[in-house]
Amino acid sequence: MTIKEVEIKSGLQRSNIRFYERCGLLKPQVLSNKYREYSQEDLDELMRIKLLRGLGITVEQIKQLQSGRLKLRDVMDTRIKETEAEAEGAQYAGKLCRAIFDGNISYSELNGSSYADYLPTEENDTPMTLDVGNETANVVKMTFKRIAARLIDMTLYSEIFLGALRLFGLSRYDLPDLSMIRIGSNFSVRSFLISRDLAVILAAFLLMLIIEPVLLHFFGTTAGKWLMGLRVKARDGSRLDYTDSLKRTFGVIFYGYALGVISIVTLICQIRNVYNLSRGETMEWDLTLWSKVTDGKVRGYRFAVCITAAAVVFIVGFAVERARLAPPNTGELTVGEFAENFNYLSGVKYTDFFARYDVVPIDENGVWTAGCRYPLSESSAYGDILWSTLPLDAEPVCSYVISPGGNVTKVTFELEKAGDSGGVRALTELVLTMVQAYAFAEADIAPFSPESFGIEREIRNTNPFEDFRLTVGNTLVTFEVEYSGYVPEGDYLEPYFRCVISMEKLEN
Repeated sequence: MTIKEVEIKSGLQRSNIRFYERCGLLKPQVLSNKYREYSQEDLDELMRIKLLRGLGITVEQIKQLQSGRLKLRDVMDTRIKETEAEAEGAQYAGKLCRAIFDGNISYSELNGSSYADYLPTEENDTPMTLDVGNETANVVKMTFKRIAARLIDMTLYSEIFLGALRLFGLSRYDLPDLSMIRIGSNFSVRSFLISRDLAVILAAFLLMLIIEPVLLHFFGTTAGKWLMGLRVKARDGSRLDYTDSLKRTFGVIFYGYALGVISIVTLICQIRNVYNLSRGETMEWDLTLWSKVTDGKVRGYRFAVCITAAAVVFIVGFAVERARLAPPNTGELTVGEFAENFNYLSGVKYTDFFARYDVVPIDENGVWTAGCRYPLSESSAYGDILWSTLPLDAEPVCSYVISPGGNVTKVTFELEKAGDSGGVRALTELVLTMVQAYAFAEADIAPFSPESFGIEREIRNTNPFEDFRLTVGNTLVTFEVEYSGYVPEGDYLEPYFRCVISMEKLEN
């Protein structure tokens, strides 16, 4: 029989039937095409389950009846005592339990079909309703919890990968954009069918294949499932072995996400999974291994543990990133040491610059590298660095005042752009990087200090097209700008622009 035929003959919804399968009460034959074939014995078993569930017998009690650990008379005796203490509306359940008890039959002799309509209705009495609708509510709850658990796990795997990138001074934007389809050697287009974060997705799947099978094998759960009170077991209640855990994890990636390569296909798979879960269907990866996901209580302390762990990870990650902003040279600087500081900080902030072009902005003699591209402003709405080519009409000029001892006492950066060949963006990040490379190093201002955060915030909050002065430690930072033509619109200006950035050591 198909499940549709079983639905009609049993009067149960498909979600309830699937629920009993996941609980291990019903075990139909799984064919090679993964469809289930139900026998008459399965239907008889289902009718027994329906009857007993309608009488208030728990799933666990039915399991024990099936295994022989409980006797039907004992269960009926217990249920009789319970129903006698219940409200008047449950009187028919007690009478039916009494009839089964007096029949002195075993569990295998119980005929669910005949007992379902056993009791006649007396005048002024309301017939008993066998309520097995709870299972659908359980299915809805399980659907939400399983989706939430998977989202938590996938987010965790992605963050582990991105955290590892940060330790090496990289970010997600340093990864190859696999959504770009190249046509010829010089032209490429973005495919909307492929996620721009495909490299992160594939890395997360790889981590999932490494981590999740181990967790399922030893603990029967993952971080997300543990948080939502879910566990994965074999049908007999035992732990999954490592091979089955690995197969299940790959099944989730293959059937649940379609490998995550084509965005629209992944979305369709996700919608189908939610739909099947809401109907009580067993997922392909559980059906293949005959594994099951069991539901438990959501414990409040688990959320506290996760929030604490997330806070620790954030603090450590933030500390690592800030520590990397410490320039390699401090105190009084030579031209070469200033250039080394500037190039180092540029590499920390904009690793993509070096990864793609393998050049430094300022050479060891303090001269701006010809044709060097450099990020001039903060990240855009999409998280990309806003790039502009320097120089625009002429090479930026870097000049220095050197003390008799060979140390830099003044650094000047001058940039001029004229004509309509393209506008110039705000130089906010360039100014900040120069200040960190020279003024922070001279004053030995630590990246973690309140002074460091205050100066960074002040520079970023200044109008990038107005003159300003700022004292950092023992250094006077001056930004002078001259422009004509169009007024600034956002962080963009044209057609004539000239600016001078200077950092001069003050007399003690």
